[in-house]
Order: sequence, then structure tokens, then C-alpha cells
Amino acid sequence: MAKNQIKEPSIQYKHSCTLEYGLEKLINYDLKSPINYTLEWDDQYYIAESTDFPIYAIGDTELEAIEALKLEIENLYSELQENEKLSDEWAKYKFMLQSIIIKHCE
Repeated sequence: MAKNQIKEPSIQYKHSCTLEYGLEKLINYDLKSPINYTLEWDDQYYIAESTDFPIYAIGDTELEAIEALKLEIENLYSELQENEKLSDEWAKYKFMLQSIIIKHCE
């Protein structure tokens, strides 16, 4: 790097108005590590979309979209637990969820 050259920050955005966040906990489960998601407004509702799993949820408010995403993740976890015959991709998602979900909240 030249003496007077300024290095650009390495922040990446999915869209110009979309930031990435991390879910620290689901509705009925605690997590060992956060599940990443984005949150954006699309002129009608908020969209919370997981960047770790192929799911999303919508809501009239940011909180509704986030809570709906938590529920979708829990539903995905339950469905994957019930199914032993999965494609490699879905088996990967199942393993990821099994490795970060630690217990039911009481």
C-alpha cells in the first residue's frame, strides 16, 4: 500500500439499506451462537431473512418480522429432526441447527 493511500473498509451490505444482525435466542430454545439475519423494509412490511438458512419471515413491524423468523427457524428445526432422509444441503442445515440449539427455555 502506498504511503498516502487510504484503505477502504471491508464492510459488505446485501442491499444499500440492509444490515446484518444476529439472533441470540429463539422463542423456545437458547442458542450457543447467533443465527445471522437481515432486516429490511419493502414498502409494505418488514422482511427478516436468515443468512444462515433458506428461510424468511415478514411482519408489520421489525419486532413482528424478527419473532416470525424465530418461529420459522424453530419449525425448520422440528421438521429436520423428524426426517432422516435429507439431501446433502438439508442435512447440512440440520447439523448446523443441532450444533447451536442447546436447550428448551423454561
